[in-house]
Amino acid sequence: MKLNYFFIFLFLLGNSFLYNELFAQIFKINGKIEGQNSGSIVLGYSNSKNQVINDTCIITNGAFSFTGFISEPTLAFLSGETKSRTMDDPNRTELFIEPSNMTIYLTFNDFKHLQVIGSKTQTEMSYIRSVKDSLFRIMKVQELQSVYMELAYKLAKDKENQELQNSTQNAYNLLQPFREALKNSEIKFIISHPKSYLSPYLMRFYYVKMSPDSLKKIYESFDYNIQNSFSGKLLKDQVLKKFRVGEGNQAINFRSVDVKGEAVELSSIIKSQKYVLLDFWASWCIPCRQGSPHLKELYKKYQAMGLAVICISSDRNKEDWEKAILKDKTTMFRHVLDDLDTTKFQKGETNQKNINSEYVIGLLPTKILIDKNGVIVFRYEGANDSLLDKKLFEIFGF
Repeated sequence: MKLNYFFIFLFLLGNSFLYNELFAQIFKINGKIEGQNSGSIVLGYSNSKNQVINDTCIITNGAFSFTGFISEPTLAFLSGETKSRTMDDPNRTELFIEPSNMTIYLTFNDFKHLQVIGSKTQTEMSYIRSVKDSLFRIMKVQELQSVYMELAYKLAKDKENQELQNSTQNAYNLLQPFREALKNSEIKFIISHPKSYLSPYLMRFYYVKMSPDSLKKIYESFDYNIQNSFSGKLLKDQVLKKFRVGEGNQAINFRSVDVKGEAVELSSIIKSQKYVLLDFWASWCIPCRQGSPHLKELYKKYQAMGLAVICISSDRNKEDWEKAILKDKTTMFRHVLDDLDTTKFQKGETNQKNINSEYVIGLLPTKILIDKNGVIVFRYEGANDSLLDKKLFEIFGF
């Protein structure tokens, strides 16, 4: 038996590719947590079989360890003695683990500033976080964000307060320069790091607002292994979706039930009208609500010419959705409440009932105009209604 093991060892040693295939997926973590000698810590991640793992380790004299199998650098979560379920909890953080031996240093009540040795992807993530923190300080975002959060909290309790809506939107707009600066820095990293597993992961936050051609160019610049990583495959799916739901492509059919309980099928409405406008909105979306009067004017102007409007809401609260429809007096439109399967969304799976997902909606409001042949002839994101005005003028001549 010893001789057999010896020959197996020599065989593997002489075939490094096979050796890596068998052993490269193992990861080992040895950790130390300052300020906590006992208790437990949980590591959450998806393993090499794409199974969600929540591994618990008992902390002994401030030390902990984990072992598992992953197929590539993988996003993971560490949770200690948490007081909330949010990522803002001081004893919870995210990190990238890799198929290697890693050492992690944590501080009780300050997990965010962890130190990881042995994970190149986490080193890159730490760099991205340092850039974000620097922008946060330089642009004095803390005060602006506090004002916005306070107003948003008040608005959540008094959703129909017009003055609060305007104040909250103005506070949100003041944060836009920071968001743009952060986006530019991360896109710069993505373009300059085509071999990083972090690059397609970061693209998750920006692909919805990018053109199909821009997305395709970035995806094709990635290294082969990155394209075929978990995040790379998700990005590829979004690129294909973007092309499928862009101008000049056939609209994706959907079936649902409207606010009156009546069946709605896009293909049937297309057959009975010359043009169908899909309006993606939500009761909590201030620009969406502010654009309602103008949308009603357009409908009044072009309804007789064959324009129909289907409003698709992202609301999770049905009562808020119904109240907003009555408040804005938009009952002349067909209203559909989108069905988001959060479990499938988190796994990156397609949910046929989720219209927003099928049409790759990442910004509200978004409007999509479809002609009588079911072809998307116009699409735009944001509250610039003059673009829609111009398109409808081109179509109807007035």
